Amino acid sequence: MTNPMTLPWREDPDPDGPLDPMTHSKEADETVFLEMDSTRSAFREFQALFANRQDFDSRGWLVVVQGDKRTGKTTVINQCAHWAVRQWTAAKLHPRVINLRAETTEAQNETERLAAPSSALIRALQGEALTKRGAIFENPNDVYANAKTHLQDSAIPIVLLPTMQTAAELTRYATRARARLLLFTEITDLDKSSVDTMAKIAQDAGLRKPSVLRLGALEEVHVRKFLDARIDLAGLQDRISLPPDDLIHDLATALPITIGGLQALLYNLYEDYLQTGEPLRGFADHNVTGFMYRYLARAHD
Repeated sequence: MTNPMTLPWREDPDPDGPLDPMTHSKEADETVFLEMDSTRSAFREFQALFANRQDFDSRGWLVVVQGDKRTGKTTVINQCAHWAVRQWTAAKLHPRVINLRAETTEAQNETERLAAPSSALIRALQGEALTKRGAIFENPNDVYANAKTHLQDSAIPIVLLPTMQTAAELTRYATRARARLLLFTEITDLDKSSVDTMAKIAQDAGLRKPSVLRLGALEEVHVRKFLDARIDLAGLQDRISLPPDDLIHDLATALPITIGGLQALLYNLYEDYLQTGEPLRGFADHNVTGFMYRYLARAHD
């Protein structure tokens, strides 16, 4: 029996993976992107900032999404990139999303981690026919500075960079968001001092300062909302009986609860039943208190 707590239209179900409207059209539906606190406010902030960032022909933009594990960083970037594509397409431009997230590994040093996405970006620009005929990038690291010179007139690359391991690595990208480039990346830890340093480096170079969208754990009201919405999407309203509000309050007080953690909770809650061979009998009476603690704590580790 298939676990119904995966998103049903995904060919390769990932129970707590990020939403990606660029791959799965149903994930562009506003009912899938729930009105959660920090993820929704981050998206709205991006939309507001985008309205004042129409001079891409002369200035690029680096957007950084910061938050703990499983707070929805990748999902927010995917949603922002998808929305930007729609805006520029409507304006008769030719935006193209270039996904470089898998171009680095944790084993690489900082120099290697900077070089790999640069080389991959050149291959992508040429492979997608975004560059002018005969365009040559002499040095992979110059691809950002020379992008405008070599790009087709209406092309706008939207580049999804790998996750940054450190603030120092991220700072190296402060001067790479050059004309006609929209760069997205994510990072777990980023203090105000590092943000100020990035802004100064960019502004000293005559570039736009990076924007930082911050995500956090869910508030109590959104924990209940997320659980109800996902159970409704799976059509299991009559089969899953969630804990009362006071337990959700205790959980939210005990440890940060994230969107990814809750999705994993629902998936694993049902998976436990599938393994017993009796996934539905007595489901509504099951005491999930200990189960919730176990999976939410694991998601937080």
